[in-house]
Amino acid sequence: MTLVDGGLLDLDFISDRGMTALHAAAFQSNNQWYIQALLQRGCNPYARSKDGSQPLIHALKFQNFGSARLIVESPYCDRNLFFSGVNHKGYTDCGSLVGMAMTNYRNIVNARTIEFLDSIGGTNYMNHLPTNSTLLHLVGSEWPSSRPDYANFESWITNWLVSRMPEELLNSYEMNGLAAIHCMVFRANVHGITTMLQSSKVNLNILTAPDAPDLPGRMTIFDIALDRCLLIPGPVLEGGARELHFFHDRMKRLVSLLLDTQIPCALPKYRDSPREALAEKALRKLREKVQYALISRAIEDQDVRIRWPQVIPISV
Repeated sequence: MTLVDGGLLDLDFISDRGMTALHAAAFQSNNQWYIQALLQRGCNPYARSKDGSQPLIHALKFQNFGSARLIVESPYCDRNLFFSGVNHKGYTDCGSLVGMAMTNYRNIVNARTIEFLDSIGGTNYMNHLPTNSTLLHLVGSEWPSSRPDYANFESWITNWLVSRMPEELLNSYEMNGLAAIHCMVFRANVHGITTMLQSSKVNLNILTAPDAPDLPGRMTIFDIALDRCLLIPGPVLEGGARELHFFHDRMKRLVSLLLDTQIPCALPKYRDSPREALAEKALRKLREKVQYALISRAIEDQDVRIRWPQVIPISV
C-alpha cells in the first residue's frame, strides 16, 4: 500500500484473466485488512473478470464469508450493484453460484454458501435474464446425480427454492416454453417432482407452451413422463450400466408417483386411454430399451476384452 500511495503501483492493473488486485485478495482467506485497504484506495469492487465474476463471487465460491461481508457492507460499495446486475452472458451472481454448486464447484459452493448469500440480501431467483430462466429451471435442467453427496445438495436446493420462490416465478416459462416442473420431469428428477407436488404454489396441470421447440406443445407432466420412457437420453447411454440402472429406477418411481396424482394426459395419442394402461405400457417399453442397451454394452465390453491386450505372435 505504501508503493500504491507513492504512485509506484497501479490499482487499475488487470491480469490476462481480467482480474484486479481485489479479485486476487478475495480468493484468499483471512485477508480482510488487504481488501479494506484496496477498497479505500478505489479498487473497483464491481469489475468482472473474463469469466464474468466480481470479487464478491470469488470470495463466496471459496467460502471466504468474512471477506464477502466486508465487501458488501463497505461504505465504498453499493450492494444493489452486486445483486441486481448480470454478467456479460446474462447470468445473475446468485444464478452463477447455484450453477457452480450444481456442477464442478459443488464441494466448495454448497448450502452454507447459498444461505450466507441469502443472509446478506443477495438472493435473486432469476438465473439467466435473456432466456427468462429461474434458479429452479437451472436445477431442473441438470441430470440428477447418482452420487449421494451431490444428490443431497440437489434435494436441499430444490426444497429451499420451492419454499421461498414466489408463485409467479415457480410457474413461469423459460425461453423454450417450459416451466420448471416440466424440466424436472424431463430429467427424471424424482425428488424435485415430489417436492413440487407438495407445494400449493405450483400449478401441477400447467402445459408446455404451444410453440415449445424441444417438446411437443401443450403437454402435461404426465405426458412428458410417458414420452421419456420411449427413448433413452444420450447422456444416460454414455454414462454406462450404472446410469442406465439409475435412469430406469428414477423413471419407474416418477411414473408411479404421477400415476397416483390426478394429472391428466393432454396429447391426443394418450388422451383416450386409461392412465394405468398407459403407465404400464410405457414402463414395459422402458424396461425393454434399458435391457437392450445393457446387452449392447456388454457385447461391446466383451469385444474389447477379446481384442485387447493383443497377443503378438512369435516368428519362428
